[in-house]
Amino acid sequence: MIDYLQFLGLGFAFGFSFYFVTFVNRLIGVKWLSFVNDALLPVVWAFAAFSAIIIINNGNIRCQYFIMIAAGIFLYSVSVHKLFNPFVNKLVSKISHRPNMLKSFKKVLHLK
Repeated sequence: MIDYLQFLGLGFAFGFSFYFVTFVNRLIGVKWLSFVNDALLPVVWAFAAFSAIIIINNGNIRCQYFIMIAAGIFLYSVSVHKLFNPFVNKLVSKISHRPNMLKSFKKVLHLK
């Protein structure tokens, strides 16, 4: 039972990381950085999922674990993301309407 909860939590973390990367991509608005983030995210997720399988279950791969990861992503999308999405949209619109703030943020990240 604990294994299933751990994989559900891993899926929840995957959901958070996906929406965080989406938020950063919307905030910065650099096309090539968005492409790199979208390409690296599944690689990081696959590494994390298979590392968790090896650590938690000694390498025994079961379909239930992948179902629990998908359920965790779904639960994050349905619960937390729906609660905070209006707040995030307001935050992105406020920041993108302040060009000086966005320009200084891009300067810190060494983007044009």
